[in-house]
Amino acid sequence: MKKHHPDGWTILQFDVPGEPILLKIFATWRWSNEKWRLSSDSYNSHNIRSYDSYFEWEQESGSIYHLPKDGENGYTMWQSMKLDIIIDASKKCGASVSVVKLNELFTGVGEQ
Repeated sequence: MKKHHPDGWTILQFDVPGEPILLKIFATWRWSNEKWRLSSDSYNSHNIRSYDSYFEWEQESGSIYHLPKDGENGYTMWQSMKLDIIIDASKKCGASVSVVKLNELFTGVGEQ
């Protein structure tokens, strides 16, 4: 299992008619050459754990993301353009895509 420690992150919700809702993490490393990565997927937010300074979210692939609590929607202008490209391309394929805040997914993240 691979662990990722981004500086910033945004949660994307993909809704395709007839399919289960899919959640992905748009992870960013603002201070490391503006690197970004789109996570594999997760069908629910029940496996998110809350620690002192970060959330831990395991994806369906087994990859684990450590998301800093102060990093939600943290990205550079260049990374935001990449995010827009991902959202536009997904919509052209018939998916409804929205940015969701972590607190919109559930109440009471599992505290550790």
